[in-house]
Amino acid sequence: MEALRSSLMGIFEKRRMKRFLEFVAGYDEDESSTHQGLNLDQNTMEEVYSHFGLERGTKDFIGHAMALWANDDYLVEAARPTIERIILYVQSVAKYGKSPYIYPLYGLGELPQGFARLSAIYGGTYMLDTPIDEVLYDEEKHFKGVVTKEGVAHAPIVIADPTYFPDRVKKTGHKDGSSDNVFISKSYDPSSHFETTTDDIKDLYFRITGKPLVLKKRTTDEELNLI
Repeated sequence: MEALRSSLMGIFEKRRMKRFLEFVAGYDEDESSTHQGLNLDQNTMEEVYSHFGLERGTKDFIGHAMALWANDDYLVEAARPTIERIILYVQSVAKYGKSPYIYPLYGLGELPQGFARLSAIYGGTYMLDTPIDEVLYDEEKHFKGVVTKEGVAHAPIVIADPTYFPDRVKKTGHKDGSSDNVFISKSYDPSSHFETTTDDIKDLYFRITGKPLVLKKRTTDEELNLI
């Protein structure tokens, strides 16, 4: 674990960190002897940190680098979600090696490329460097298409980031799209691990379909039907 090898942490703090990680790894819901008097559903994460005497810098590392919380609100909430995130982090490091994250081999540019390929399989059109000149609506003020330099593209709904519809969003939120079939994503935040972006995608999917997004591996028959 890089935290225990870091020169930024003193030897005594490393011992406290080690005790904390051993507690997380050995925690068994059905074995009270592993709980050390803590209740993950009642004790806050701040209380768990205090139990192990962890310093502020160590708390920040655990909460933001391991558990990936975007702010410190988690400190006054029940400890279980944070402990579960730490377990996931540790398991991911054990599985993937130096980093717990899955990253495209040739960089983030692989993501839109993968989307373009999958879109083509399903009959979609991927248009690069194509500014939107006008948004078209029907008589009931529902979205029906866009005008570009290539012509008019028709669609029953549109999914766009806030820059395309600045008059329909505000800093504290966004419209749900149900009234006019214009579904707008949230703006990016400073986090680098894409968790909030993933949440935004799931939210968009639910607003559009009315069902939660469920990702699953395609069966062989489904894959063959796409060829």
